[in-house]
Amino acid sequence: ELLRPTDTVTACPYKGETSRYWSVEADGETVEDAAWCYEQPNPGVIGIAGRVCFFGEKMDFVVDGEPQPRPQNRWS
Repeated sequence: ELLRPTDTVTACPYKGETSRYWSVEADGETVEDAAWCYEQPNPGVIGIAGRVCFFGEKMDFVVDGEPQPRPQNRWS
């Protein structure tokens, strides 16, 4: 209920083309294109099929009660 599908599609020469992106809407804020999925990735990475990945650069994450640092890179 916090995810809103977007029209964004990207491609990776290794993984293939993304099948879906989502924005996250929570606490009155929206993080655009915060998560994505490869429903039919290239054969060499079939294990990622259907899994959703979130941009750690765009949001705060807490794992086992511990805040995680935001990566600093070109997507930050």
